[in-house]
Amino acid sequence: MRVNRFKLVRLEKGLRQLDVARAAGIAEGYMSRIETGRVIPSPELLRRLAAALDVPTESLDEDCDRGR
Repeated sequence: MRVNRFKLVRLEKGLRQLDVARAAGIAEGYMSRIETGRVIPSPELLRRLAAALDVPTESLDEDCDRGR
């Protein structure tokens, strides 16, 4: 099973889903759905998540298939 990049980065940084969700302004349950691949974040949310994780947006974008 492939580990979602959002989850991998979060775990590497020692953060909880709740920490990242609050920093990005979303519910913890929504963060969970992003990490399981059930939800693809909008470009704006992707930027907020990258900021919350303190990583470049591009490092998370590889898990967001937007039909490119």
